Amino acid sequence: MSAGMGTSRAQELPISLWGLEMVGRNHATEKGFVGAGVKVGIMDEAALPSHQEFATRWMGGFNVDGSPYGPPQLHGTHVSGTVAGLNVGVAPGALLYGINWAASNSDIGFASGYWWGLDQGVRLFNNSWSFILTDPDTGQQRTMTVADTTRPQLESNFPFTLWALFDSVSAGSVQVFATDNYALPQPSALAGLPYFYPELQPNWIAVTAVGPTGTLASYANHCGVAASWCIAAPGGDGDGNDGIWSASPISDDYYQSIDGTSMATPHVTGAMAVAAQMFPDADYTDLAQLVLQSATDIGDPGIDPVYGWGLLSVRNMVDSIDPSTGAVFADAAWSRFAAMGHVTQVIRNRIEAAPATADIALGASGAASAAGLGAWLMPVHGAASIESGSDALPGDSDTNGIIGGIDFLDEVGARAGIAGGYTHARLSIRGADDSARSDNLHLAVYGRWSANGWFVDGSAQLAHFDQSIERGKIAGAVGTSVKRVGRSDLSGHGAMADLRAGYQADLARGQISPYALLIARWQETDASTESGAGIFSLNLPASSHSQWEAGPGIRYETGAVALSSHSLKLTLDLSYSRLLGDNSLATPVVLLGREIESHTAAAGRDVLRLGTQFDLTAASESGINWFAAYDGAFQTRASAHTFALGAHMRF
Repeated sequence: MSAGMGTSRAQELPISLWGLEMVGRNHATEKGFVGAGVKVGIMDEAALPSHQEFATRWMGGFNVDGSPYGPPQLHGTHVSGTVAGLNVGVAPGALLYGINWAASNSDIGFASGYWWGLDQGVRLFNNSWSFILTDPDTGQQRTMTVADTTRPQLESNFPFTLWALFDSVSAGSVQVFATDNYALPQPSALAGLPYFYPELQPNWIAVTAVGPTGTLASYANHCGVAASWCIAAPGGDGDGNDGIWSASPISDDYYQSIDGTSMATPHVTGAMAVAAQMFPDADYTDLAQLVLQSATDIGDPGIDPVYGWGLLSVRNMVDSIDPSTGAVFADAAWSRFAAMGHVTQVIRNRIEAAPATADIALGASGAASAAGLGAWLMPVHGAASIESGSDALPGDSDTNGIIGGIDFLDEVGARAGIAGGYTHARLSIRGADDSARSDNLHLAVYGRWSANGWFVDGSAQLAHFDQSIERGKIAGAVGTSVKRVGRSDLSGHGAMADLRAGYQADLARGQISPYALLIARWQETDASTESGAGIFSLNLPASSHSQWEAGPGIRYETGAVALSSHSLKLTLDLSYSRLLGDNSLATPVVLLGREIESHTAAAGRDVLRLGTQFDLTAASESGINWFAAYDGAFQTRASAHTFALGAHMRF
């Protein structure tokens, strides 16, 4: 199944390897993906086993009539080179098994070839051949298409071939077939065999051809009814450099140019071998879907009857394991830590509030007297951002909610209480269709002790997360026929503790408190599975992250300034801490059995915190006390801001 041809000596090669460039073969080889060790059966005419392109990876050949393998022919040699040639092949590490069906062009001969290949452990077969018939209108021989036959006719004329093909499917093999070269609207009967036997479709790929311009070659049969399992690949369209250059049987160092769907098909088979190396634990049926679903859309939008899924893209296929594909999950972990941090900061505002008789708080804090319990309620608003990094995506997180608590101890020198509440966090990824929403429940205890100027205060928080994530930036799905959006739901829990210890010294106008701080945070999420992303859907293993911070800080409180009916006090807080633990929140995701480690940008080990708080306290116990606070945390590539504004009343 080939058209025109030209000849070139090895020293003139490469004259043009545009087909390999078109599909992005070098993008795979530069990353070490060469189809290493993958067994490929070349169901074709005999090849030249000693050709320099694949001699070291030629594993043996079989003539289907039982005679010695050979003699070598152009078609089989050329196809073998395009699958696995060192210079001219898509998968220069694949192992080749030659199956010479031409030795016995018969039903039993075809079947014998497949059975031999299966016995060798081959699970990937290249088929640049088809059944031939005499056209009733022209009297010329041409391919038998799906329009020329029926299921009963196939079973009557080719029972052994069908038997062997079904055996190959039972063994988990994938068959890659050319649509053939008669410019017909339907593919060959073999390429379209799942049209008659739908159960074969997961194990089938049909291949049509494009020329150097990337449009359908003049001779190529369309995908037709095989569109759902069909793809286009470079097959050439003319002589010389307009064709596909590959190995020739003339000599071990000869190359020839041919065009045809026979030349397109081994590009796809080679891509399958590359995929098999990339995903050694995946079923070949899943690899077939990866090859199809990563194709670049050409022709009419979507899967169409001319090009099927579109143009083979080894580049897209290899990019499917780029760490950026799971970056939204790492950013989601960062946003969960951010939500806990906002809540911890709000509770710290409560810890540092002055004792009072009782509170009804709105966006602020209040307290109870030593004689009884006190309750407080405070809205939470926080904003955080993280920048991009190598394979990491920039994100913004907004957290809103409400936290309330009860002080079961509140007196001069001691305070202790319990708090709880709800927050909702929304993560958006800049420049991508990725996002996450998280509903979080928080429970915390807090306290403060001071005596003779010394003080210790802190809080400990438990949180539960229910987070939904949408992933529109799917590596490997760029420009494909179907727009994918992955959706997943995560559940998990976390803990955060904040401890400060220091000494408060009186100044002429206020107080200054140097202190040491220690912060620890941890989270864990359960395993989950993504849906909606097709073959690119990820499995999400259970994962956990932990971080610690330690460093010095200083707080300054002004003396109360008396106003007409209130007193005003300002507090400034500045601290530095060093972050230990997971700085980039490495988060594993799994695609087709292969683990991919995604991560955020390295946020930075140095953390600078700045806080300011205004308290406007009423002179009478029945007056309204006003409250406003801001706290910020700054790292090299990340920042977080917590805001509070409101009032409380003492009674």
